[in-house]
Amino acid sequence: MKFATINDALLHIQTTLKAPKGQWNAFSKFNYRSCEDILVAVKPILKDVGATILINDTAVMVGDRYYIEATVVLTSEHGCVSTSALAREPLEKKGMDASQITGTASSYARKYALNGMFAIDDSKDSDVPTDTKELSPVSDEQILALESLITDNDLDMQRVKNWMDKSVKVSEFAELNAVGYEHVMKMVQSQVKAATK
Repeated sequence: MKFATINDALLHIQTTLKAPKGQWNAFSKFNYRSCEDILVAVKPILKDVGATILINDTAVMVGDRYYIEATVVLTSEHGCVSTSALAREPLEKKGMDASQITGTASSYARKYALNGMFAIDDSKDSDVPTDTKELSPVSDEQILALESLITDNDLDMQRVKNWMDKSVKVSEFAELNAVGYEHVMKMVQSQVKAATK
C-alpha cells in the first residue's frame, strides 16, 4: 500500500487503527489501554503503509522538577512527523525504586505521545463509562500533582478551571473522575510544553 505523502499514510493509520483497552484498573474499576496495547495494534498497519515509528525519552527540567518527555516519530520514504508528551516523576511512590518511578513516567508519556500521533482520545472512547459514578474520584496525590504542574509553570489556574468546566463539566479538581483527570492532565501538559518552547 503506497501513499503520496507522510500525512496520507498517517491519515490511513489514524482511521484504521483500533487499539482495544486490554488493561483493567481494579481499584478504579475501568478498562484502559497501555502504551503496549497501542503498539501491538499499530505494528501491522505500519507494515502495510511502509512506515516505522521510533519512540525516544528525554529527561527535561521544568521549573524545579524533572519530567520525562516522550517523542514519537513516524517515518516513511516521504518524510516524518512527530509528537511529544510530558509526564512528571513523583517525588516518591511507595513500593517503587527510582528506576521503576522513571519507568512509570516514561510509559505514561509514551502513551500520550502515541495518543497524540494516532488521534486516540481516551476520554471519548465508547467503552469508557459515561456515568461518572462508575469511576473513582481522583486522589489527593493526583490533585496535588496537577496543581503543582500548573503553579510550577506559572499557568493561569482559573483559566485551566474555566476550560475544565467547559470540557469535562466540573469546576474543581476534587470533582474529577479518572477519565476527566487524564483529559485535564493531557491539556495542562501540552500547555507546559508550549510555554517551554
